[in-house]
Amino acid sequence: MNVSVDVKNVGPRAGDEVVQLYVCELAPETRRAEKSLRGIERLSLQPGETRHATFSLIPNQDFTHYDVEHKRYAVNDGSYEVQLGASRSDIKLKSTVAVSAH
Repeated sequence: MNVSVDVKNVGPRAGDEVVQLYVCELAPETRRAEKSLRGIERLSLQPGETRHATFSLIPNQDFTHYDVEHKRYAVNDGSYEVQLGASRSDIKLKSTVAVSAH
């Protein structure tokens, strides 16, 4: 699954923007971290320039959590939210996806 976003420099000077990709399970069966960082991309932008950031998510890798009871990594079936933003607390885009471990 691919996730992408366009980033535009609307300022008068060149600059960098860091796009971060997070994944969080919407109804986890056990308590764990609220969200997991799954990708980072730094974009250098000239004034007025738009660049495209694309991330690839692999269900059996990027939607995993450590199952303490079974002592292994696992993927739970269910709904997950994919989030893109400048930081953990500055999320700009969200989308819900269904994941099946089978």
